[in-house]
Amino acid sequence: MVWRQYWILLCSVATCGSKMGSNSKMPRIARRRYRVIAVSLYEEEAVEADRITEILRESGWPKANRSLVIREALLRLEDELSGKSSEDVFRYFVDRYARRAGQLPSSRAASNRPRDDRND
Repeated sequence: MVWRQYWILLCSVATCGSKMGSNSKMPRIARRRYRVIAVSLYEEEAVEADRITEILRESGWPKANRSLVIREALLRLEDELSGKSSEDVFRYFVDRYARRAGQLPSSRAASNRPRDDRND
């Protein structure tokens, strides 16, 4: 229920400028432009995007789609990499790729691993 109230508030804020007449003192909200691009996803990634989309729709976000899910993921990645150097960004991707390939322990697994006192 709280989510639906938040969504109604979000929608009313996002559209208030577009419903005002040209003589209104309320500022118009500038429309953001977008580009259509093709993104290749593996089958399991597309299935996950569809699963999240369906959860959003069932929860009351009727216009949820894969694009929304991918844009939100990109915004999260942008937050994660904000302020990092080019080398840090590169290292982030190398480390994540290596973890997925099973070549590096995840940070959670590494922190739970027993300490080897022989190297101290």
